[in-house]
Amino acid sequence: LLSGQDSFLQPYSLGQAKFQTELEGAEQMMSDNPAQVDRLRRVSALAKQWNVFAETAIAMRRRGEPVEELIRTQQGKQLIDEMRRELRSFTEMELRLLRDRNEDAQVGTWVSVGGYIVLLLLVSGFIAWGGRRDIKALSDEYAAALTSLEDTARDSEARAWLRGTQAELSAQLMGERALAGIAGRTLTFLSERVGAIVSAAFLRGDDGRLQCVATQGFAPESTAARDPEAGLVAQVWRDAKPMHLPGVDDDFLQVSTALGTARPRYILLVPSLHEGRVNAVLELGFAPPPDARTMGLRALLQEMPGPL
Repeated sequence: LLSGQDSFLQPYSLGQAKFQTELEGAEQMMSDNPAQVDRLRRVSALAKQWNVFAETAIAMRRRGEPVEELIRTQQGKQLIDEMRRELRSFTEMELRLLRDRNEDAQVGTWVSVGGYIVLLLLVSGFIAWGGRRDIKALSDEYAAALTSLEDTARDSEARAWLRGTQAELSAQLMGERALAGIAGRTLTFLSERVGAIVSAAFLRGDDGRLQCVATQGFAPESTAARDPEAGLVAQVWRDAKPMHLPGVDDDFLQVSTALGTARPRYILLVPSLHEGRVNAVLELGFAPPPDARTMGLRALLQEMPGPL
């Protein structure tokens, strides 16, 4: 509306083509939840109203008519704010349902484990009368079965944690459009969630070179920028593959607190992909090596919820 050039309408046109399809797909996924379907339909109705408003403003601008008074009515802003409120309510409801399902899954797992253990104990006691050899064989079988169940429980818990983390990160980034803001929120979330003591996000600048757009946990004396084009960040960008560095040299970035200084001992470089293309690289530093659950979060980091 400021420039009057149709080239600036490209994101708007692309969004028009994808928005309704995305909503219809979400409605099909939520078909067993009428309340959530109603929210999505309200979002669709608000979007149609906003489209009418937008097309009106665009048409006025093309005719050379002033659009300032139309914008000052804040009709478009009110419609967008209402859509965001509905989507926020939608996300909060999904988070609650996800937590409830995770709790039910954990309870069911432990009930199954407990029942299986009780059954095995009863059978073990009965077979013990048959001789020491049978008891020893059953004990081995019991240990193997219990180990398998514990592995299953840990795997279920890890998957539940990953789903919850993905939903929380999506909620954290909702409504944020600035690249630096998205990168900063992501780094802060990872610092709190997986224990990364230092982290940085890199994007391609307007000049085509990699640049650091957000940091977390840098020591004051260590903020001097190094050229990312000459390091592993550029390689990860080119290869679109994560990289693990289990040990780093003493000249690596230092982390400082009021109690002392330290260096990360494990580095994880992860490319962020959107529609199959790298649009950012995240560099995370850990003091102790990250656990298996944190490493499982790598797939989530590689497919961020939107273009970074």
